[in-house]
Amino acid sequence: MPEFTTPASDRILINELEGANEEIRSIARQIRRVDDTMAAIGQHLDKMTASLENIVKNYPPYPQGSEERVAALRRFSGLRQMIDKLTLPPPDEDPIKILGDKSRFAGAGDWGLSLKGGQKPLTIHHQPVHTGAEGLDLPDLTIDAPQEAIHAALGRMAKSHAVFQSRRKGFTADANRTLAALL
Repeated sequence: MPEFTTPASDRILINELEGANEEIRSIARQIRRVDDTMAAIGQHLDKMTASLENIVKNYPPYPQGSEERVAALRRFSGLRQMIDKLTLPPPDEDPIKILGDKSRFAGAGDWGLSLKGGQKPLTIHHQPVHTGAEGLDLPDLTIDAPQEAIHAALGRMAKSHAVFQSRRKGFTADANRTLAALL
């Protein structure tokens, strides 16, 4: 019968450290994916606002139905759709959990991280930045939207930017607190 020996205690500790290190890297990768998604959404919001401002700040404003106005409204709608794609599964469910719409994705919500070794669980809170009312509440404009609707949409975009900045700060604070606790 073969004899089993107990590995040296320093070897066990190294294995545990390697496992913890991989867990920390995995969490960091997930946080990076969420942050990258939020950065892309922020860029899309800026471009959406610029599209609308291009219509109303031009003097005289582009008339309804003009090529320039239709192109700007299509660009606005396309960017809005891109935000939808970033906050709905797939391609990557990590960002969706924190950023997504609870009514459209059952898994959306706080991200609880249970760590090995009996450490206190960490939480990164839900920061919905989807296009819907519970998220950024982005306007949805058609290519024949009247001037009044575009002005109203610009006002909503300003509110959307403020909500986005607040939620991004919330995510950043949670992510930094989580990473500090892991290190």
